[in-house]
Amino acid sequence: MSRILDWSEDELSSYYLDTEIDLSWIDKSSRHQFRWKSLKGPWITSDRRISSSKKLIELFSNSMPTDVYVSTSSSSVPIPQSVDICGEINCSKNVTAFDFRCFTCRKRFCDAHKGTGIDCKSCENLP
Repeated sequence: MSRILDWSEDELSSYYLDTEIDLSWIDKSSRHQFRWKSLKGPWITSDRRISSSKKLIELFSNSMPTDVYVSTSSSSVPIPQSVDICGEINCSKNVTAFDFRCFTCRKRFCDAHKGTGIDCKSCENLP
């Protein structure tokens, strides 16, 4: 059976002031979100980026944590945005992955040449 530890605000405060939190395992701590369960009960999410353990401990000062969780708050890998040309034969406008894509032929189309439904104008007329 597990035992529940009962810490006081003063005990946790003393611990965090005397102990440096090791953030070396995180490549870039400012790209992560920190949240913690406080002694008072609710989960607290950091509203700013954390660049060092000192900054993290400063955030703890108002509500000492019993558990701390770290998650990625933004993508650390840039997503390449491919640029293509509109699928209409005589059109040379650039289109991206966010522009209309025909369900049948799978080509991308600019706003002027996109279909009215899920297919482009050419595929709408197919039997």
